[in-house]
Amino acid sequence: MRRRQNKAKFYLVFSLTVAILAAISHLFIHKDLQDDGMAETTPSDTVQTDVLTDTSWLVAETDYADTNIYYSRKVWSYPECFPDSNFLHIEAAEEVGVHPMSSRKQLDANIRKQLLVDISSSPYYIIDTLTHSVPYLVPCAQQLLNTIGINFIDSLIHNGMPLHRPIVTSVLRTGADIKQLQRGNRNSVSNSAHQYGTTVDITYNRFMPLNGSDPTRFDENLKKVLAEVLFDLREEGMCYVKYERRQACFHLTVR
Repeated sequence: MRRRQNKAKFYLVFSLTVAILAAISHLFIHKDLQDDGMAETTPSDTVQTDVLTDTSWLVAETDYADTNIYYSRKVWSYPECFPDSNFLHIEAAEEVGVHPMSSRKQLDANIRKQLLVDISSSPYYIIDTLTHSVPYLVPCAQQLLNTIGINFIDSLIHNGMPLHRPIVTSVLRTGADIKQLQRGNRNSVSNSAHQYGTTVDITYNRFMPLNGSDPTRFDENLKKVLAEVLFDLREEGMCYVKYERRQACFHLTVR
């Protein structure tokens, strides 16, 4: 029994000694760095700065809680952050998408071949009432859309904001859909990335609350959070994104 007590006492004294020596060493090192004028550029300070950067969302959350205004640390300009041209969208669409279809009959054939999947129902996003497109995408585009919805909700939780889902306003278009759309929309182009099942439009003027059936309209905070989600995915090389003013949407194509 006495031997066990001595052993426990030894470990206690040893631990306290190590802690005291570490504290003394830290104080002297920090003092030497300050005396040499090097404290602002030491590796240890760099690590501390990185940690502060990683937790910068706490500042954003505090700002939102105090002012109900979300300040984006990433997206400074929608047009500048999402400038990808139609050429880039088409290039990516041709690489990973299906061949353009002139009619719904060809669409049905691609569905039977499982080249296109139905995206009309999902817990992560809402499909708007579609008038000139159909809710089908190639599998990798559906996966991207799910990721956008999941990341969007996660970001809202992270920042203590009301939970919403993004609303998809346009999906796959056949040649017949494009011709019909061009009758009322002069900005619609014949060679559209929407023909390949790789491209969607997500509105930034409406978001669907998780606990409601009426959309939240013209919420700049939600728009900023969605923009940050798309910004990150674009930076990771997962998609091209174009900010559309006239159509009030983010036009994006999977890569």
